[in-house]
Amino acid sequence: MHLGVALAFGSALGGTLVALLTLLRVPRAGWRYPLACGMLSIAGELAAQAFGMRSPDPDATMRWWRIAVSCSGLVPGAWIAFSLSFARAEAWGLLWRSRYLLAASLALPLALVTLLREQLFAAATVLPVWGPYLPLGWAGYALQLAQLLAAVVVLANLERTLHAATGSRRWLIKFVVIGVGTLFALRIYVASQSLLFRALDTRLLTVSAAAFALAQLSILVAYIRTRLRPIDVYLSSTALYGSFTTLLVAGYLLVVGLIAAAAARLGGGAALPLASLVLLGALWLLSVLLLSDELRHRLRLLISRHFRRPLYDYRLEWRRFTEGTGATLDVRQLCSSIAAWIAETLKLPAVSVWLVDESGAVALGGSTLRTERAPEDTERSARITGAILRALGERTEPVDLSPLQLPELVREPAEDMRFAMALRAGRQTVGLITHSARATGDALTAEDLELLRTVGDQAASRLLGVRLSDQLARARQMEAFQTLSAFFVHDLKNLASRLSLSLHNLPERIEDPAFRADFVATLSRSVARMDEMCTRLSPLARRLELRLEPQDLAGVVTETLAGLETTLSGRLKRRFEAVPLVSCDREQLQKVVTNLVLNADEAANGHGNITVGTEFVEGAAVLTVSDDGAGMSREFIQKSLFQPFRSTKPKGLGIGLYQTRRIVEAHGGRIDVDSEPGRGTTFKVLLPCPRA
Repeated sequence: MHLGVALAFGSALGGTLVALLTLLRVPRAGWRYPLACGMLSIAGELAAQAFGMRSPDPDATMRWWRIAVSCSGLVPGAWIAFSLSFARAEAWGLLWRSRYLLAASLALPLALVTLLREQLFAAATVLPVWGPYLPLGWAGYALQLAQLLAAVVVLANLERTLHAATGSRRWLIKFVVIGVGTLFALRIYVASQSLLFRALDTRLLTVSAAAFALAQLSILVAYIRTRLRPIDVYLSSTALYGSFTTLLVAGYLLVVGLIAAAAARLGGGAALPLASLVLLGALWLLSVLLLSDELRHRLRLLISRHFRRPLYDYRLEWRRFTEGTGATLDVRQLCSSIAAWIAETLKLPAVSVWLVDESGAVALGGSTLRTERAPEDTERSARITGAILRALGERTEPVDLSPLQLPELVREPAEDMRFAMALRAGRQTVGLITHSARATGDALTAEDLELLRTVGDQAASRLLGVRLSDQLARARQMEAFQTLSAFFVHDLKNLASRLSLSLHNLPERIEDPAFRADFVATLSRSVARMDEMCTRLSPLARRLELRLEPQDLAGVVTETLAGLETTLSGRLKRRFEAVPLVSCDREQLQKVVTNLVLNADEAANGHGNITVGTEFVEGAAVLTVSDDGAGMSREFIQKSLFQPFRSTKPKGLGIGLYQTRRIVEAHGGRIDVDSEPGRGTTFKVLLPCPRA
């Protein structure tokens, strides 16, 4: 028992230190807060249990165990939040969608340990009578049931995260999953024992402390692997499959019930904690082995060598590849799918797909390792990949770059640039695949290289097809532009005919005041109409030339609104916050404000509100224009909103927003749209602010 108390104190101290390390040294990871809270709650639980085990006074012991159970009330909510957010790129959205589950996992256990504190243990609990067992009251029994259900949810969420991770991301996060999974597998065991016997077994303190120490060790190993950098895993729809966790837990509870019944009948219950500790260590070691890429690779080699089977079922692999890449026309998504497939199939930790445009410029298309980086990092990577392409020459097979000793790679080695293969469709180079060596150190076999070469040919064809589709779409847009220009010429001829008729009658009726007034009105309307058509069309036909100067965004917006306010039919509201100076073309930015405000006014239809504001968010100046008008469908936003000659307005030309996006992107910014039919529309223009 002395060993268990010492281990519990040490494990509680270690958990506190890991929690502090997580809060202070893991940046930009939303899961660090629930992880730290979960670690501290279990640390408090173990420390209180250890104090209770040391106390000679039965009343003091019961007080410490009530404190321990109170600390455990925070465990379900904190660890469910961690399992939902750990390593997931869409963590905040997933937490919001699971808000009712999180609220229940926090509120119910805390209500049990605070409002029903006296019902946690049986009223007649006396330690000398019950020995190592503490009989549970009905509130304590309900709390143990909540702990069991929460542990199942945590394991199921971690299973989904691990299943969605590929390549190096799986290697980086697997020790966290193993450690936390082992901890909650043990908590399932403890909760199931408590539910089975309606009592807490104080002898399990040693096992619980050991499980918590293993979880800390695993988390520290993961921190060393990731160098305390956050890792994001994107869960596709195929990753959200039915979890096996529930089935495994159901089978586990059945087996535990049978073992406990047999132990009670044979009188071997005293050795149950020691057996549990051995089982815990075996479970942790088995998890490490089963998730080892090296072990799985050696098993595949063993089966292939001794059972004379092909390394790959090409029909299956080809179907998997076409299913994963055949349905998308977005080049970035296609590149990411290709990289993920190669990494998963060939067991490569890091794979990147690079794109080569018509001018020979190289850009990152998709990767299992790289994410968006600063401009200088992107330029450096593009320079290195350009040198690799030149070194490959006309070769189409995968090439080991180490013997080539490229100066760029010698100076700046990259993890995913050990091997490379050019992607060529006919005589046109459309891209480049670079990848690392296997984590096991084994070289790619002849079958691996043949499969990679075949996939490379198919990937090159798909990338070229997507590029040609994009060119065709642009050609159709220009055809539509030419068609619309013909209509504009027709309108101009009509205006010219009207003016010509008025000029013809001018000498004879110049003395007529009514004629003069009508002539001036006709002339004014014609000039305004021609000016409007020229203003809308001319930006589409020429390249934007910006005169960038530091400008006050709020000042530019205020000046623009002053010239528009008298023409607006809706109610204008201003919400300006302090924003740093932005480098922009003042005249072009005023066009952006004008287009967005006039669109909002037309959407409000003279009865609604138009809200214009500025704010500073995460290094970007944000201009927001909102209306409470009819709104737009998601399909229209995705397919038509910023395309020229597409409009939801009866008299709209579909040019204003196309022009607006061109201006914003020329400034290095972007436009975000949030709209829903019947609930209005919000446009957000994000412009980069110069670094201080």
